[in-house]
Amino acid sequence: MLVEADEAVCTFRFLDLVGTQIDQCSIRSTPLDEPETALVPAGAAWRFKDDGSNQGTAWRAAGFNDTTWASGPAQLGYGDGDEATTIAGGPSTNHFVTSYFRTTFQVANPADFRRVRLQLLRDDGAAVFLNGQEVVRDNLAANATSSTFALAAANADENLWHPYDVAPAQLVAGTNTLAVEVHQSSATSSDVSFDLRLTGFLRGTALVARGTTWKYLDTGVDPGPAWTSAAFPDAGWASGAAPLGYGEGDEQTVVSFGPNPLQRPITTWFRATFQVANPSALQAVRLALQRDDGAVVWINGREAYRDGLVRTSTASTQAGYDRLAPEENAYAETLLDPRLFLAGTNVIAVEVHQFDAQSDDLSFDLELSGL
Repeated sequence: MLVEADEAVCTFRFLDLVGTQIDQCSIRSTPLDEPETALVPAGAAWRFKDDGSNQGTAWRAAGFNDTTWASGPAQLGYGDGDEATTIAGGPSTNHFVTSYFRTTFQVANPADFRRVRLQLLRDDGAAVFLNGQEVVRDNLAANATSSTFALAAANADENLWHPYDVAPAQLVAGTNTLAVEVHQSSATSSDVSFDLRLTGFLRGTALVARGTTWKYLDTGVDPGPAWTSAAFPDAGWASGAAPLGYGEGDEQTVVSFGPNPLQRPITTWFRATFQVANPSALQAVRLALQRDDGAVVWINGREAYRDGLVRTSTASTQAGYDRLAPEENAYAETLLDPRLFLAGTNVIAVEVHQFDAQSDDLSFDLELSGL
């Protein structure tokens, strides 16, 4: 790990044993106040079913009618004395195995979120369903029914928040439904606890959106060292919307790899411009990069991020890794130094490198968000 630091920013660069940079992140000296919104706060009101019945699977669906269920704020449960709502547990020597909980929340636009964090407090085991789809299973067998006990008693961690990431794509615009089943570890377990909070982390101010139109050079001929600068003449380059590449079938713009599939260009170059009103107001800039195989990102002629390449590279330098699915279609996220950006027009330049000249696919897209 290489560390570069001054009074404002610390940048970490992670290298493998042969010197290929595999990740990078910049962190400001002041804490990052990341934009977020509480979708379901701790202590929210929940509908609940606490009579020991077998609810099957229909209760998980968004359209299920739970109006006859009881309701109350979390924490819900019994036996600990810290419950906001006490639920029934059944006979003390034969407690109900499963209790059921449901709530709804509103989302205007799921695309506003870059990630969603679910935190679960459960005693003993639980399964969580979002809009009818399972998103979390904690201390509970995969094929559990209403009579299935949790895998173990939650003693040391019964009051802890257990974090999980949920894909924002599982949210819907409008009303969303969370359904949770909590299972006891035994019929004589003395307590049940449940609470849940769901937080959406916003994308921030869009500087460069996914699907942006890029200028690109796909001839394999090195454009020279000035190609990352604002003054570089790219009027003769082709242009098209991202994702750009070939071989995957999901490209908005197919770039060329020349006449010989056994001698494809190692490097393809991309350029775009974007506006920043006030760079000094940025706490950080989040980069989300789709790249297959390696890439270097330049902001206003300065290197901002490097992935899958040695520290010093040329147009003929091969990527250090043959990036395969699902990673080749994923977006690597990192934080960039906001001092790279200028007030007004900025230039972003990206070079994407293949693992070898026979590589049969190339993928590129990028998103920049100001925080």
